[in-house]
Amino acid sequence: MRHPRFASLMLLAGALALVLAPSPALAQGTGANVNFLTPTDLHTLTLSHLEAESNFRFGQTEFSEVRIGTSTSTLGWAWRFALFDRLSVVGVGVGRIELDARGVLRVANDDPVLLEGGNQGFGDPRASLRVGLIGTPALPQDAWRAHKQGFQLSAELGLRAPFGDYDERRALNPGYNRWAMDLSAPLVIPLDGARRTTFVEISPVVTFFSDNDDAAITGGRLGQDPLYVAEAYISHHLGGRWWFALGTQYQYGGETSLDGESRDNALDQWFGEVDVGVVINRHLSLGLGYGEIFSAANAAEGEAWRIRLTILL
Repeated sequence: MRHPRFASLMLLAGALALVLAPSPALAQGTGANVNFLTPTDLHTLTLSHLEAESNFRFGQTEFSEVRIGTSTSTLGWAWRFALFDRLSVVGVGVGRIELDARGVLRVANDDPVLLEGGNQGFGDPRASLRVGLIGTPALPQDAWRAHKQGFQLSAELGLRAPFGDYDERRALNPGYNRWAMDLSAPLVIPLDGARRTTFVEISPVVTFFSDNDDAAITGGRLGQDPLYVAEAYISHHLGGRWWFALGTQYQYGGETSLDGESRDNALDQWFGEVDVGVVINRHLSLGLGYGEIFSAANAAEGEAWRIRLTILL
C-alpha cells in the first residue's frame, strides 16, 4: 500500500480540477495534475486567479498593435461518482473577468493615436462531464488508496453557455455571446514503474463554436473555425507534499470570419508552462503556474500567471 501522505498528495493533486480551464486569452487546455484517478463521492471547490497579458483576445480581437490585460477570478465545483463502474466527474465553473486594453490607431498619414479602455463582468459559465474508459475504476477512498495508478484514458465533454456579460457596443467583452463545445480524451502514463511518482499527461482537445449573430461594434455575424489543442505535461511528486510539472501546448485553428469573410487570424502557436503545487493539509492544496507563448507562426505574444486553491469538502 502506498504511504498515506503520498495518497493524500495524489488525492489533492488530482482534485486540481478539470472545471477550470485556463483563460481563453492565451490557452485552451486543462493544465497539469487534473487527470489522475481519484476516489468516488468526492466534492471539491476550486478558487483560481489568472493574470494574463497578450496582443489578442481569442475570438474577439485580431493580432495588431494592441496589449490586452486579462484578470480572471474563477470558482468551480466538481463531484466524482461511479458511472458504469468507471470514475466520472461532473463540474461547473464561472469566472469574473476584468479587461484592460491599450492599442494604436493609424489612419492614413496622421500621427498614431493611442487608445485605452477596459471592461469587466462575468464570463461564460462552463459545465463538463468526464467518464473514465481504461484504467479508471470507480473506487471508494479505502480501495483507491491501495490501488496502483497505471495507464488511464478518459473522455470529456465540456460546454460553455452564452450567459456571460456581453455588450455589442464594446470591442472587448467578458462573455462571447455564443455557445462553445469541447471534446477531449485525456490520458495518464506513469513513467517510473511501481513508485508512481512521475507521470505524463496528454490531452488532445477540439473546440467547436456557434456563431455570434451580434458581433461587437459591427453587429454582423461572427463565425469561428474549430480550435485544435494538443497538450502534454510531465509531473513529479516529492515526499508526499510537493509536486512540480513542466508542459507545453500546441494550438491550431480558431480562425474567425465576419459575415462570411475570413479575418486571417488563425492560431498556430506553442505555449509552455511551469507549475508547482503543495498540499497544505488534508483539505487544502495550492498550485502556482507561469506560462507564455514561446513560438508562433502567427503574430501572437502573451504570458500568464495562475494561482489555484483546491478545497476538499
